[in-house]
Amino acid sequence: MSIASRELNRWMSAATLCLAAAFAAGCGGGSAKTTPPVTTPQATAPALSVSAGTYATLQSVVLSDATAGAAIHYTTDGTTPTTSSPVYATPIPVATTTTIDAVAVASGYTNSSVASATYTIDFPAAPPIAAITTSTRDSSTRL
Repeated sequence: MSIASRELNRWMSAATLCLAAAFAAGCGGGSAKTTPPVTTPQATAPALSVSAGTYATLQSVVLSDATAGAAIHYTTDGTTPTTSSPVYATPIPVATTTTIDAVAVASGYTNSSVASATYTIDFPAAPPIAAITTSTRDSSTRL
């Protein structure tokens, strides 16, 4: 066998080993089969119609979600919402400092991340009220 033939055989053996390793790893249809992991999409986090902040008037907060068929569960007491929390149906009135936390839940999706906003209601101070005085008349005075 010539030197060229031996070099060619060694090169082909190395290439065959590389190919065999690639097939065994699941590349290109080898006997080792791999299944891609199944991932469940996550529902989008709910949107709150009013930005968190300080307000001088009452607020009404509307919750919405872009995930089709999602139910929005919410809390107003500082706890994390769960599927046992109330389901959003109508705007939430905010008359005092309140934190609204909301999560979207939909079939075929993992629960969304929690959306949260704190509303501080700071009514302006009432103007001072002037004292009202009345004068007393002397009973002897006649009109």
